[in-house]
Amino acid sequence: MTAHWLDRAYVRLTRPGSFFEDGWGGEARVDELATSPFALDAAPPRITWGRAREVGGRVERDGTFVSPLAAALPAESRVAHVRLLTPARGRVDAAVVMLGATGDVGPARRTRLAAPLVREGLAALVLENPYYGPRRPAGQRDVDVRTVADLLLLGRGAVEEARALAAWCRAEHGDVALTGYSMGGQLSAMAAATLPFGVAVVPVAAPTSARAVFVDGLLSRATAWRALSGERDARAALSERLDAISLLRLPSPPRPDAAVLVGATRDGYVAASSIEALHAHWRGSSLRWINEGHVSGFIRSGDVARQALRDALCRLREPISRASGLPLG
Repeated sequence: MTAHWLDRAYVRLTRPGSFFEDGWGGEARVDELATSPFALDAAPPRITWGRAREVGGRVERDGTFVSPLAAALPAESRVAHVRLLTPARGRVDAAVVMLGATGDVGPARRTRLAAPLVREGLAALVLENPYYGPRRPAGQRDVDVRTVADLLLLGRGAVEEARALAAWCRAEHGDVALTGYSMGGQLSAMAAATLPFGVAVVPVAAPTSARAVFVDGLLSRATAWRALSGERDARAALSERLDAISLLRLPSPPRPDAAVLVGATRDGYVAASSIEALHAHWRGSSLRWINEGHVSGFIRSGDVARQALRDALCRLREPISRASGLPLG
């Protein structure tokens, strides 16, 4: 299907070559980041919370904690920033960790997305990506990371932080869900696939790897191909490195039946085949579609994403034998 007109218009506003202007950031470093395994466990972080404030029937608290990947991150990114939203009244028995899309700086959009769920009794944690907002390194322009190594560190840092927050939510609130749009969806899926316990997960318009965006999709215009050129073809080299951390190379999450994938039928950034491939890899997952492009889906997918989260959490609460179709005993 033809890409949505808004995707084509938006990408024309993107500065050509704005990502990876400083090249690879060390090809050996890129290879190390692309092949290093994730930790086998996930420990709750020690979060320092600010003052609570009541807003529209919910309580908001901003907190910070040291990233599990602090030693590898630039100094400005080592402290993670998170916002916790809880109902002003009533019991909380589930929580959702919300990861940010490319360019989704600050908690405002995801706070609005979570607000109706919080009113229903869900807690939400909104994580600021490494390299974003107050975590942006000196010399970086907006959210356009300067090297491929930076992109991989951003992703790995966000995944490790999401895994830690999922462990915190499990200890504090019971059942856990993860979600995000585009890059945030990919990272939430990676976190779900590498956690030692089952979670609900709703990746929306999420590629199996960043190759779908920076090599194959319309946003490949933003890749600084000249800065990545060398002995090998830049497209082939970048594809190889990004595919090394594809979701298709990770195991299915412990509860794939509690995964609801949402794709956009007119997405010019993430091909439908990428989302269908994850659905096939995660046997037992569900797949839903919205008739939108990538940019319009970012704006209009809220109702669908919220319902998908409700459904995914319901499936997580089903006995695993019933949910998976396995015989009892």
